[in-house]
Amino acid sequence: MDTSEKVRKTPVKSSTLKMGRQIIFFDVNVASNSRKYLKISESHFIGDNGETKRSSFVLFPEQLKDFQSRLGEIAVDVV
Repeated sequence: MDTSEKVRKTPVKSSTLKMGRQIIFFDVNVASNSRKYLKISESHFIGDNGETKRSSFVLFPEQLKDFQSRLGEIAVDVV
């Protein structure tokens, strides 16, 4: 394999949440500097031909508490 090709790493831990035509992926990965991070990706079908669109963001351990706190604050207004 050419070293310039991107190698997709297998997540340390992974979970999915299916919501109709939308899927949320939660993947714990390890960065090149050995730090773990959480990658949250959203994939949904567009059109009727099976084409999908995917977007994601990454959270490192020092960001998780703030993210969890903000999500908890706003979620109580939804439930």
